[in-house]
Amino acid sequence: MRLMIFLLIVAGACLWWGTQNTLVALKERHQLEMTCADYLSKRPDARWLKLTHCEYDFDHLAYEQYKSGKISKVYLPVRPEGEAEGQPTRIVVVRDDKDMLDTTEQLEKDEATNKAEEDRVMASLQKPVEGLVQFGLDLNDKDKQDLANLGLGLDKNFVLIDYGEKPKLTKALAVLMVGLGAVGLFVFLLLRRFRKPKAPPKPPMPVNPNNPVGAFERPL
Repeated sequence: MRLMIFLLIVAGACLWWGTQNTLVALKERHQLEMTCADYLSKRPDARWLKLTHCEYDFDHLAYEQYKSGKISKVYLPVRPEGEAEGQPTRIVVVRDDKDMLDTTEQLEKDEATNKAEEDRVMASLQKPVEGLVQFGLDLNDKDKQDLANLGLGLDKNFVLIDYGEKPKLTKALAVLMVGLGAVGLFVFLLLRRFRKPKAPPKPPMPVNPNNPVGAFERPL
């Protein structure tokens, strides 16, 4: 029974992630490049983006932590160049790369930063914002509440950009196949569990040549 429950969990997770990312990969064949201001004014349906002429709002930087206290994700609000401060945050870049996590943690603890990591982070912040978009409407209520609690000043139609992510068709298809395989194995085990074996037929009574009538008798 535990194996079947485990297969259901694996199947559900793999089918959900694999299907969603396969569709995104098939649709997003080319990266869309545009300015931050144009993106916010036009709101295209594309998810693989390269946004130029953006500014990071470091005053509202936020992060999540594990129970151990180690930072797990860093949230960087982004706005178009020249946009006045105090506007609701409509674009948030989510980063979990080692350079950003280590540098943020060291700065928050007032510790000396790793110069090489800090230089790489600063160089990346000068480049266009690139990654895959997850729309705020796609998040569940708990995710939205968790983000609201970070103090990012989010607009109701904000978008999250997973830093540096690209569509991964091969990986998505592989995960989808794992999900389908888990479903098939679950169905096989379910059928085997409820299929009752047929009882073998009773052997015929032996014939006694001295008592031919007894061959037709049945024990009470």
